[in-house]
Amino acid sequence: MILTSILYMAVASQLIGIGDLHGDYDKAIAVLRLAGVIPSENEHTWTGGDTTIVQLGDVYDRGPEGTKILRLLRKLKTEAKTHGGDVITIMGNHELMNLQGVQAYVHPEEYATFESKKDRRLAFGVQGEMGQFLRESPPIALINGTVFVHGGMTRQVAKLGVNQIRSKIESEISSENWRSPLLGANGPLWTRDMITQATHGDCSILDSVIAAFNAAGDTVTRLAVGHTIQGGGKIGIHCGGRLVATDVAMSRYIIRRGFLACANLTTPTAVGVYNIEK
Repeated sequence: MILTSILYMAVASQLIGIGDLHGDYDKAIAVLRLAGVIPSENEHTWTGGDTTIVQLGDVYDRGPEGTKILRLLRKLKTEAKTHGGDVITIMGNHELMNLQGVQAYVHPEEYATFESKKDRRLAFGVQGEMGQFLRESPPIALINGTVFVHGGMTRQVAKLGVNQIRSKIESEISSENWRSPLLGANGPLWTRDMITQATHGDCSILDSVIAAFNAAGDTVTRLAVGHTIQGGGKIGIHCGGRLVATDVAMSRYIIRRGFLACANLTTPTAVGVYNIEK
């Protein structure tokens, strides 16, 4: 199936959402095994066929191995493409902060991989390895009716449509317009209003967002987000499945040991996945 927008992809097999990893490489390996796309703890080659993995942001900060995780995801993306699969890394607010030069949440051990804090900032600059890759990471994606975004969405922003949201956010980052509302507290990388209301049974923001996307010409039936930790290590499935929350505090740098979960979004009924098949 050929589609005109790079944001719209037909998924032949499985569609899996993975939440915030926050610098925990071991947990990244574990959740990729859970998703069925790498074979073992020690073998990190793509075995997921035409599966599409969407990692919903916040690979960086809190823990020390964000760069190591991102390099693994880049490698797996290249391998997946040869089998008709994909690995999509959505930009999170912590990726944004690193692009902005904000290092308040960087683990001390991560600095050890750079000559200095200045060198680390340069690595996230326009010419730096991580800076270039993160600038290529979409802030939003639409796949088979599901909008993937790190933080959340407002009706006003959704009225722009997925393509315009991506284009405008990428433009603001490219021009380093860090004061842009799209990059601020109410923008898609930061806002929690939609998921907070939905967690308490109020789906009004979510439903207005879905309606706005559809009015803009997109075909949207649900949203998947990270950013806001769900209770008990379980994938949050809210509002009759129209909102799926994937941040379960996997990183041991967030909570001792961390939890393990991903979301299977292949069908209209989202399913939390928790056990690695032997």
